[in-house]
Amino acid sequence: MRVNSFTDRLILFVTLTVVLVMVGTMAFVSISAAALMEEQVNYSGRQALDVTGSKMENILSNVMMTVKFVTAEAEYRLEDGERSEDIAAELRKLTAFTVKNNSNIVGSVVALEPYTFPDRKRFSPYSWLPDPSSNTLDVAYDTVLVDGVRTKNLGSRKNDIYSQDWYSRVKETGEYYWSDPYFDTGGAEFWMCTYSAPIRLPGGHFCGVVTADISLSSLDELVKKITPLPEMKSFLVDSQGRIVVRTDTLTRYGSKFQSMEELASIADHPVAWEMVRSVDEGREWLGEFEIKGESYIVYTRPIRYTGWDLVIFAPFDAVYSDLYVMQKISLVLTIVGLLLIVIVIRVVVKRQTRPIVEFGKSAREIASGDFDASLPVITTRDEMMALRDSFLYMQEHLKRYMEEIRVTAENRQREESELNIAHQIQMGILPNVFPPFPERKDLDLFAYLKPAKAVGGDLYDYFISDEKLYFVIGDVSGKGIPASLLMSVSLGMFHTVAISMSDPAEILSALNDTVARNNRANMFITMFVGILDLSTGVLRYSSAGHNPPLLIRSILRDGESGVSFLPVEVKLPIGLFPESYVTQQASLSGNDVLLLYTDGLTEAENEEKALYSEERLVNVSSASGATGKSPEEFVNCLLGSVREYAGDTPQSDDLTILAIKYTPSGSVE
Repeated sequence: MRVNSFTDRLILFVTLTVVLVMVGTMAFVSISAAALMEEQVNYSGRQALDVTGSKMENILSNVMMTVKFVTAEAEYRLEDGERSEDIAAELRKLTAFTVKNNSNIVGSVVALEPYTFPDRKRFSPYSWLPDPSSNTLDVAYDTVLVDGVRTKNLGSRKNDIYSQDWYSRVKETGEYYWSDPYFDTGGAEFWMCTYSAPIRLPGGHFCGVVTADISLSSLDELVKKITPLPEMKSFLVDSQGRIVVRTDTLTRYGSKFQSMEELASIADHPVAWEMVRSVDEGREWLGEFEIKGESYIVYTRPIRYTGWDLVIFAPFDAVYSDLYVMQKISLVLTIVGLLLIVIVIRVVVKRQTRPIVEFGKSAREIASGDFDASLPVITTRDEMMALRDSFLYMQEHLKRYMEEIRVTAENRQREESELNIAHQIQMGILPNVFPPFPERKDLDLFAYLKPAKAVGGDLYDYFISDEKLYFVIGDVSGKGIPASLLMSVSLGMFHTVAISMSDPAEILSALNDTVARNNRANMFITMFVGILDLSTGVLRYSSAGHNPPLLIRSILRDGESGVSFLPVEVKLPIGLFPESYVTQQASLSGNDVLLLYTDGLTEAENEEKALYSEERLVNVSSASGATGKSPEEFVNCLLGSVREYAGDTPQSDDLTILAIKYTPSGSVE
């Protein structure tokens, strides 16, 4: 649908803006709420893991300290040298005391190496408390009560304790060890975890192991209390990745999945395997993946000392259910609010934009030239009143502006006419009739000057006196009218000075003294003055900071190239400071061409701002066959090369070229 009315477009744009703002606000609030809830859920999960983990680690730490104390006592008793019966009795009391006075320990054994007592092959006093959650009855034949605690000898032919992990591993490594949860067959007959410490006699001789058992039911209680939400599921995973305590079922090692690897296989998701790796590596982890189409947020935390991990599974939908309800309510309220806003916007905009139509009619009348067109009446003191005042102001200023345009156009036309006259005058004071000396056969020359503006600062001149060609080329600093005035003055002074002097250096010195004396504008002129003896071909010249001329030989001499720059001694331009100029000399042969130019030639720019350059000038001059052409043909060849190089790029400098061809009597043209 095309909307051609300004009012309708305004309604559309305002409505879209409001919709975008409200939708964006709703999206921001929704995303922020989700992020905040996610942060809170993650914090709660982490906090629950940390609290439970710390409690579990405190229990384990207390057990470890107790075992170390019991180990020290056992080593002391075994070192004492008393009779074996007395030591055995003390060790029974020690294990019973350990179990009775530590609420976290449900069993303890001092397992000695065979024949530690010569009269006893296996002696391992074990004291324990029955697991309240276990229905197993104690049927051991040698169970006795020691200080009210069940005690028996754990080692027997039927119960080989030396091959069990809690004993054999400590014996092999000599290190303290927490076992993974296991069922204590032949001992307390319930699920437990065991902490083992080696007994060593003087000299480091291994003598046995002291252990303390923790009932898995005590860890069960901690894991059941870990989840901050009832929908969350928590697990205790042992060092082999097996799930030993869980809240989703009381069954151990017989549930839907028994290990984290089985869980990852069921999920079949890369993130699930990343969780397995974090559990194996014993590091904290937080991630999200699906199990059978249901998304879970998973937290893991390692338990110090043991290689175990606590794990929480938080169902995504259950965690964010309140957020989903809030988002649905917000969506309904937003839609209702948008409908009300659209109605209000349409009514208000229609009423407020009605004067704009009337102003449009007035504007068309003003545009047609009726600067006194009537304007709509506005009674409200608001932007519409300001717009009406602006129209009145515009009407008055349009009248005044049209008058100013008329006057300005007349002044500009007059200035352009004056500049055009100045250009014609400047071009008129330069010699511009070619060939300039048609009666002479020993000389031909051609000059070209194109100012960057209507008038410029480049100059050239020449005349013949006493069979000598006097010529000059120069470039005044700056552009426009100031440069053209100094150019005209300098050209007149050259004629005055050159008539009375025959040395190029003296001519430049005289010009420099005159210009520098009255040069308040600090302008300067680069200038090259030459005197060519037409009878001998001897060229005497002097340069005041000007570009060196190009000499094109018709006949090559030893050690000379066909095209080369005339040697020029560098001196200051005229008009700045006193300077001693030097006259230099060269010799021209028949058909030799001398090319003089200003920097507007070599510094012509193309569209990439790259300069034409002296190297290109030499190459074009060499290829042009200048000695076989007239100076005019040669100059036109150079101008064509410059136009081809620069294209339509505007140039910022005046361009002047003076070509002199020496053709003495008898030379071959």
